[in-house]
Amino acid sequence: MPFYQDYRLAAIPTAIGAIWGAYQAYQLASFIQLYFLRKSTLKRYLKPNPSGEPAWALITGATDGIGRGFAEELCQQGFNVIVHGRNPEKLENERKKLLSRWPERSVRTLCIDAANEDGNVEALEKAAAEYRLLDLRILVNNVGGTGRMVSSVPLHQRTAEESRFFVDMNLRFPTEITRILLPQLRDNTPSLILNLSSVTANFGIPYLSIYSAAKGYNQSFSRCLTAEMKAEGVDVEVIGLVVSAVATDHYTRPQSMFVPNSRKFAQAALGVVGCGRTIVVPYWGHRVQSWLLELMPTKIKESLMVDAGKTEKKNEESGATDVKAQKSE
Repeated sequence: MPFYQDYRLAAIPTAIGAIWGAYQAYQLASFIQLYFLRKSTLKRYLKPNPSGEPAWALITGATDGIGRGFAEELCQQGFNVIVHGRNPEKLENERKKLLSRWPERSVRTLCIDAANEDGNVEALEKAAAEYRLLDLRILVNNVGGTGRMVSSVPLHQRTAEESRFFVDMNLRFPTEITRILLPQLRDNTPSLILNLSSVTANFGIPYLSIYSAAKGYNQSFSRCLTAEMKAEGVDVEVIGLVVSAVATDHYTRPQSMFVPNSRKFAQAALGVVGCGRTIVVPYWGHRVQSWLLELMPTKIKESLMVDAGKTEKKNEESGATDVKAQKSE
Protein backbone atom coordinates (compact mmCIF):
# COMPACT_ATOMS: atom_id res chain seq x y z
CA MET A 1 0.00 0.00 0.00
CA PRO A 2 2.71 2.60 0.80
CA PHE A 3 4.31 1.86 -2.56
CA TYR A 4 0.97 2.39 -4.31
CA GLN A 5 0.46 5.69 -2.48
CA ASP A 6 3.96 6.84 -3.42
CA TYR A 7 3.22 5.91 -7.02
CA ARG A 8 0.04 7.96 -7.04
CA LEU A 9 1.82 10.95 -5.54
CA ALA A 10 4.59 10.70 -8.11
CA ALA A 11 2.04 10.46 -10.91
CA ILE A 12 0.64 13.92 -10.15
CA PRO A 13 3.77 15.96 -10.99
CA THR A 14 4.45 13.60 -13.89
CA ALA A 15 1.00 14.32 -15.33
CA ILE A 16 1.43 18.04 -14.79
CA GLY A 17 4.79 17.92 -16.52
CA ALA A 18 3.33 15.97 -19.42
CA ILE A 19 0.49 18.47 -19.84
CA TRP A 20 2.92 21.40 -19.70
CA GLY A 21 5.21 19.70 -22.22
CA ALA A 22 2.31 18.99 -24.56
CA TYR A 23 1.17 22.61 -24.32
CA GLN A 24 4.64 23.92 -25.14
CA ALA A 25 4.89 21.49 -28.05
CA TYR A 26 1.57 22.82 -29.32
CA GLN A 27 2.86 26.38 -28.93
CA LEU A 28 5.98 25.52 -30.91
CA ALA A 29 3.97 23.87 -33.67
CA SER A 30 1.65 26.89 -33.83
CA PHE A 31 4.68 29.20 -33.99
CA ILE A 32 6.20 27.30 -36.92
CA GLN A 33 2.87 27.14 -38.72
CA LEU A 34 2.12 30.87 -38.32
CA TYR A 35 5.52 32.30 -39.16
CA PHE A 36 7.06 29.84 -41.60
CA LEU A 37 4.50 27.52 -43.20
CA ARG A 38 1.15 29.22 -43.83
CA LYS A 39 0.44 31.52 -46.75
CA SER A 40 -1.05 34.99 -46.35
CA THR A 41 -4.52 35.59 -47.76
CA LEU A 42 -3.78 39.24 -48.58
CA LYS A 43 -4.46 38.64 -52.28
CA ARG A 44 -8.17 38.08 -51.60
CA TYR A 45 -8.44 41.83 -50.98
CA LEU A 46 -6.76 42.71 -54.28
CA LYS A 47 -9.57 41.43 -56.48
CA PRO A 48 -10.17 44.12 -59.13
CA ASN A 49 -13.52 45.86 -59.25
CA PRO A 50 -15.74 45.65 -62.39
CA SER A 51 -13.73 48.49 -63.97
CA GLY A 52 -10.56 46.43 -63.63
CA GLU A 53 -8.84 48.90 -61.28
CA PRO A 54 -6.87 47.36 -58.39
CA ALA A 55 -8.15 47.76 -54.86
CA TRP A 56 -7.03 50.65 -52.65
CA ALA A 57 -5.38 50.69 -49.23
CA LEU A 58 -5.19 53.67 -46.87
CA ILE A 59 -2.22 53.84 -44.51
CA THR A 60 -2.13 56.41 -41.72
CA GLY A 61 1.22 57.89 -40.70
CA ALA A 62 2.74 56.75 -43.98
CA THR A 63 5.47 59.30 -44.67
CA ASP A 64 8.13 57.44 -42.69
CA GLY A 65 8.78 54.48 -40.43
CA ILE A 66 6.44 51.50 -40.33
CA GLY A 67 3.74 53.36 -42.26
CA ARG A 68 6.10 53.91 -45.17
CA GLY A 69 6.99 50.23 -45.02
CA PHE A 70 3.31 49.33 -45.36
CA ALA A 71 2.82 51.73 -48.28
CA GLU A 72 5.82 50.27 -50.12
CA GLU A 73 4.84 46.68 -49.48
CA LEU A 74 1.21 47.21 -50.48
CA CYS A 75 2.34 48.86 -53.72
CA GLN A 76 4.62 45.90 -54.29
CA GLN A 77 1.68 43.54 -53.73
CA GLY A 78 -0.40 45.35 -56.37
CA PHE A 79 -2.56 47.77 -54.38
CA ASN A 80 -3.17 51.43 -55.07
CA VAL A 81 -2.49 53.42 -51.90
CA ILE A 82 -3.60 56.52 -50.03
CA VAL A 83 -0.80 57.80 -47.81
CA HIS A 84 -1.76 59.87 -44.79
CA GLY A 85 0.36 62.38 -42.88
CA ARG A 86 0.31 65.91 -41.50
CA ASN A 87 3.07 67.49 -43.58
CA PRO A 88 1.96 68.27 -47.18
CA GLU A 89 5.52 68.50 -48.52
CA LYS A 90 6.51 65.13 -47.06
CA LEU A 91 3.29 63.61 -48.38
CA GLU A 92 3.95 64.86 -51.89
CA ASN A 93 7.56 63.63 -51.76
CA GLU A 94 6.37 60.23 -50.58
CA ARG A 95 3.77 60.08 -53.35
CA LYS A 96 6.43 60.82 -55.98
CA LYS A 97 8.82 58.23 -54.52
CA LEU A 98 6.16 55.54 -54.60
CA LEU A 99 5.16 56.37 -58.18
CA SER A 100 8.79 56.39 -59.30
CA ARG A 101 9.19 52.83 -58.01
CA TRP A 102 5.73 51.58 -58.97
CA PRO A 103 4.56 53.76 -61.90
CA GLU A 104 1.68 51.39 -62.65
CA ARG A 105 0.06 52.20 -59.28
CA SER A 106 -2.16 55.13 -58.32
CA VAL A 107 -1.17 57.06 -55.20
CA ARG A 108 -3.22 59.67 -53.37
CA THR A 109 -2.49 61.71 -50.25
CA LEU A 110 -4.51 62.61 -47.15
CA CYS A 111 -3.17 65.54 -45.12
CA ILE A 112 -4.64 65.67 -41.58
CA ASP A 113 -2.88 66.22 -38.26
CA ALA A 114 -3.94 63.22 -36.17
CA ALA A 115 -3.00 64.98 -32.93
CA ASN A 116 -5.13 68.06 -33.63
CA GLU A 117 -8.72 67.30 -32.72
CA ASP A 118 -10.14 70.54 -34.15
CA GLY A 119 -11.67 69.89 -37.55
CA ASN A 120 -10.44 66.30 -37.82
CA VAL A 121 -13.85 64.69 -38.03
CA GLU A 122 -15.03 67.12 -40.70
CA ALA A 123 -11.83 66.58 -42.70
CA LEU A 124 -12.17 62.79 -42.44
CA GLU A 125 -15.81 62.88 -43.49
CA LYS A 126 -14.88 65.04 -46.49
CA ALA A 127 -12.11 62.60 -47.44
CA ALA A 128 -14.46 59.63 -47.08
CA ALA A 129 -16.89 61.29 -49.47
CA GLU A 130 -14.08 61.82 -51.99
CA TYR A 131 -12.99 58.18 -51.69
CA ARG A 132 -16.52 56.84 -52.08
CA LEU A 133 -15.94 55.85 -55.70
CA LEU A 134 -12.64 54.11 -54.90
CA ASP A 135 -12.56 50.39 -54.23
CA LEU A 136 -11.11 50.88 -50.74
CA ARG A 137 -10.42 47.46 -49.21
CA ILE A 138 -7.70 48.00 -46.60
CA LEU A 139 -7.25 50.44 -43.72
CA VAL A 140 -3.95 50.38 -41.82
CA ASN A 141 -4.19 52.33 -38.56
CA ASN A 142 -0.48 52.91 -38.13
CA VAL A 143 -0.27 56.53 -36.96
CA GLY A 144 0.82 56.93 -33.35
CA GLY A 145 3.79 57.43 -31.11
CA THR A 146 5.03 60.07 -28.72
CA GLY A 147 5.71 62.93 -31.10
CA ARG A 148 8.71 65.08 -30.30
CA MET A 149 8.05 64.79 -26.59
CA VAL A 150 10.25 62.80 -24.26
CA SER A 151 8.75 59.32 -24.07
CA SER A 152 9.64 58.34 -20.51
CA VAL A 153 8.11 60.79 -18.03
CA PRO A 154 6.32 60.11 -14.71
CA LEU A 155 2.57 60.53 -15.08
CA HIS A 156 2.32 63.31 -12.49
CA GLN A 157 4.82 65.37 -14.50
CA ARG A 158 2.82 65.19 -17.72
CA THR A 159 0.82 68.24 -18.75
CA ALA A 160 -2.83 68.15 -19.79
CA GLU A 161 -1.73 69.00 -23.32
CA GLU A 162 0.63 66.03 -23.42
CA SER A 163 -2.07 63.69 -22.13
CA ARG A 164 -4.48 64.91 -24.78
CA PHE A 165 -1.80 64.47 -27.46
CA PHE A 166 -1.21 60.82 -26.54
CA VAL A 167 -4.93 60.06 -26.50
CA ASP A 168 -5.68 61.90 -29.75
CA MET A 169 -2.75 60.46 -31.65
CA ASN A 170 -2.87 56.86 -30.49
CA LEU A 171 -6.54 56.31 -29.66
CA ARG A 172 -9.03 58.90 -30.88
CA PHE A 173 -7.80 59.31 -34.46
CA PRO A 174 -7.66 55.56 -35.25
CA THR A 175 -11.16 55.21 -33.80
CA GLU A 176 -12.61 58.09 -35.80
CA ILE A 177 -11.07 57.18 -39.14
CA THR A 178 -12.26 53.59 -38.70
CA ARG A 179 -15.77 54.72 -37.78
CA ILE A 180 -16.00 57.04 -40.77
CA LEU A 181 -14.55 54.63 -43.35
CA LEU A 182 -16.26 51.50 -42.03
CA PRO A 183 -19.44 51.92 -44.13
CA GLN A 184 -17.32 51.92 -47.29
CA LEU A 185 -15.24 48.97 -46.10
CA ARG A 186 -18.47 47.07 -45.36
CA ASP A 187 -19.70 47.81 -48.89
CA ASN A 188 -16.41 46.71 -50.48
CA THR A 189 -16.07 43.31 -48.85
CA PRO A 190 -13.94 41.42 -48.39
CA SER A 191 -11.98 44.12 -46.62
CA LEU A 192 -9.30 44.39 -43.96
CA ILE A 193 -8.50 46.63 -40.98
CA LEU A 194 -5.06 46.48 -39.35
CA ASN A 195 -4.69 48.25 -36.00
CA LEU A 196 -1.13 48.70 -34.73
CA SER A 197 -0.65 48.20 -31.02
CA SER A 198 2.52 47.91 -28.94
CA VAL A 199 4.16 45.31 -26.76
CA THR A 200 4.22 47.98 -24.03
CA ALA A 201 0.47 47.39 -23.65
CA ASN A 202 1.12 43.82 -22.50
CA PHE A 203 3.85 44.48 -19.94
CA GLY A 204 3.85 47.14 -17.23
CA ILE A 205 6.70 49.45 -18.23
CA PRO A 206 7.11 52.59 -16.09
CA TYR A 207 6.86 56.12 -17.50
CA LEU A 208 4.77 55.02 -20.50
CA SER A 209 1.38 54.80 -18.80
CA ILE A 210 -0.75 56.88 -21.19
CA TYR A 211 0.91 55.62 -24.37
CA SER A 212 0.76 51.98 -23.26
CA ALA A 213 -2.87 52.29 -22.16
CA ALA A 214 -3.81 53.78 -25.54
CA LYS A 215 -2.12 50.88 -27.30
CA GLY A 216 -4.01 48.48 -25.03
CA TYR A 217 -7.19 50.17 -26.21
CA ASN A 218 -6.22 49.36 -29.79
CA GLN A 219 -6.12 45.67 -28.92
CA SER A 220 -9.51 45.75 -27.20
CA PHE A 221 -10.89 47.81 -30.08
CA SER A 222 -9.72 45.12 -32.52
CA ARG A 223 -11.30 42.30 -30.49
CA CYS A 224 -14.64 44.07 -30.19
CA LEU A 225 -14.70 45.12 -33.84
CA THR A 226 -13.93 41.54 -34.90
CA ALA A 227 -16.87 40.31 -32.82
CA GLU A 228 -19.07 43.06 -34.24
CA MET A 229 -18.27 42.13 -37.84
CA LYS A 230 -19.10 38.49 -37.08
CA ALA A 231 -22.33 39.47 -35.36
CA GLU A 232 -23.27 41.59 -38.37
CA GLY A 233 -22.29 38.86 -40.82
CA VAL A 234 -19.88 41.21 -42.63
CA ASP A 235 -16.66 39.95 -44.24
CA VAL A 236 -14.32 42.54 -42.70
CA GLU A 237 -11.18 41.03 -41.15
CA VAL A 238 -9.79 42.98 -38.19
CA ILE A 239 -6.33 42.28 -36.77
CA GLY A 240 -4.52 43.96 -33.90
CA LEU A 241 -0.78 43.90 -34.63
CA VAL A 242 1.53 43.98 -31.61
CA VAL A 243 4.74 45.88 -32.38
CA SER A 244 8.05 45.80 -30.54
CA ALA A 245 11.35 47.46 -31.52
CA VAL A 246 11.62 48.37 -35.22
CA ALA A 247 14.55 50.20 -36.82
CA THR A 248 13.28 53.31 -38.61
CA ASP A 249 14.64 56.67 -39.74
CA HIS A 250 13.48 58.22 -36.48
CA TYR A 251 14.25 55.33 -34.15
CA THR A 252 17.80 54.47 -35.00
CA ARG A 253 18.49 51.08 -33.53
CA PRO A 254 20.78 48.63 -35.30
CA GLN A 255 18.85 46.01 -37.24
CA SER A 256 19.07 42.51 -35.82
CA MET A 257 17.14 39.27 -35.53
CA PHE A 258 14.91 40.98 -32.96
CA VAL A 259 14.85 44.46 -34.54
CA PRO A 260 13.60 44.40 -38.16
CA ASN A 261 13.50 47.42 -40.41
CA SER A 262 10.13 48.94 -41.26
CA ARG A 263 9.75 47.20 -44.63
CA LYS A 264 10.54 43.80 -43.16
CA PHE A 265 8.04 44.41 -40.35
CA ALA A 266 5.35 45.40 -42.87
CA GLN A 267 6.03 42.22 -44.84
CA ALA A 268 5.62 40.19 -41.66
CA ALA A 269 2.42 42.03 -40.74
CA LEU A 270 0.83 41.44 -44.13
CA GLY A 271 2.05 37.87 -43.93
CA VAL A 272 -0.24 37.05 -40.99
CA VAL A 273 -3.39 38.25 -42.79
CA GLY A 274 -5.95 35.46 -42.73
CA CYS A 275 -4.32 33.59 -39.84
CA GLY A 276 -7.58 33.54 -37.87
CA ARG A 277 -6.19 35.39 -34.86
CA THR A 278 -7.45 38.78 -33.77
CA ILE A 279 -4.35 39.86 -31.81
CA VAL A 280 -1.04 38.85 -33.37
CA VAL A 281 2.64 39.54 -32.84
CA PRO A 282 3.42 39.53 -36.58
CA TYR A 283 7.21 39.43 -36.54
CA TRP A 284 8.63 36.13 -35.32
CA GLY A 285 11.59 37.65 -33.46
CA HIS A 286 9.24 39.83 -31.41
CA ARG A 287 7.13 36.76 -30.62
CA VAL A 288 10.18 34.92 -29.30
CA GLN A 289 10.94 37.84 -26.98
CA SER A 290 7.34 37.98 -25.74
CA TRP A 291 7.26 34.22 -25.22
CA LEU A 292 10.40 34.31 -23.09
CA LEU A 293 8.90 37.05 -20.93
CA GLU A 294 5.65 35.13 -20.57
CA LEU A 295 7.57 32.13 -19.21
CA MET A 296 9.15 34.19 -16.43
CA PRO A 297 7.69 34.36 -12.92
CA THR A 298 5.70 37.55 -12.41
CA LYS A 299 8.11 39.06 -9.89
CA ILE A 300 11.12 38.59 -12.14
CA LYS A 301 9.23 39.94 -15.15
CA GLU A 302 8.06 43.01 -13.22
CA SER A 303 11.60 43.65 -12.03
CA LEU A 304 12.94 43.46 -15.58
CA MET A 305 10.27 45.87 -16.84
CA VAL A 306 11.00 48.36 -14.05
CA ASP A 307 14.71 48.23 -14.81
CA ALA A 308 14.07 48.62 -18.55
CA GLY A 309 11.86 51.66 -17.97
CA LYS A 310 14.37 53.30 -15.66
CA THR A 311 17.20 52.65 -18.11
CA GLU A 312 15.23 54.13 -21.03
CA LYS A 313 14.36 57.20 -18.96
CA LYS A 314 18.00 57.67 -17.99
CA ASN A 315 19.12 57.27 -21.61
CA GLU A 316 16.60 59.84 -22.82
CA GLU A 317 17.67 62.32 -20.16
CA SER A 318 21.31 61.88 -21.12
CA GLY A 319 20.60 61.97 -24.84
CA ALA A 320 21.81 58.41 -25.35
CA THR A 321 18.53 57.34 -26.95
CA ASP A 322 18.26 58.73 -30.46
CA VAL A 323 14.56 59.28 -30.92
CA LYS A 324 14.21 62.24 -33.26
CA ALA A 325 10.45 61.95 -33.63
CA GLN A 326 8.06 59.08 -33.21
CA LYS A 327 5.12 60.90 -34.70
CA SER A 328 4.44 60.06 -38.32
CA GLU A 329 4.06 63.29 -40.24
